[in-house]
Amino acid sequence: IDLAPFENAVKARTATREALGVTPDEFLIGAVGRLEPVKGFSYFVRAARIVLDSLPSARFILAGDGAERESLAALAETLGPRFQFLGMRDDVPALMAAMDLCVVPSINEGMGRVILEAGAAGTPVVATNVGGIPEVVKETVTGLLVRPRDETGIASAALSLAADATQRERMGKAARDHAQQFSLARMVEKIEALYEELIREKRLDA
Repeated sequence: IDLAPFENAVKARTATREALGVTPDEFLIGAVGRLEPVKGFSYFVRAARIVLDSLPSARFILAGDGAERESLAALAETLGPRFQFLGMRDDVPALMAAMDLCVVPSINEGMGRVILEAGAAGTPVVATNVGGIPEVVKETVTGLLVRPRDETGIASAALSLAADATQRERMGKAARDHAQQFSLARMVEKIEALYEELIREKRLDA
């Protein structure tokens, strides 16, 4: 991940939220990805209904497009302007920085790059405990893990973080520190170290 765009996005957080029509007192929960069944976004929409029952100031955004676009829009119709579909976006760093919380409701996931992007923006996550996600999310440190296909679990985790600004701030900082391990600069360092080790092993510098 190139961290520079996320650093700039954090500085522009207020402006991005204003552009999205989000007021300072609203709690913004977002998700980003392909709108396909495997990404589990229907559970995100269902969780939004539960969250709003307890937290009327919550707002939701979903960025991306795919086969489930129409069905998800129909599912979210009763939520009105509280749930906003953004379509395809080229400003993911800005969106991540604008969020108070990022949800990754995947039914299956290889690694979850979006989790690292949220972390780079200092945004904690609620993500499903599937595939490679537990290798990226440090439970209770950078985010919370929930079972897949569980809108109640997503909502409960989101509400617990919404009620604890101190925990969110701590998690956001830890998530940014964790994302550093996946930066372009760090990757270059690892590759250079690997080459140096191979050169020593093969005595190529003799």
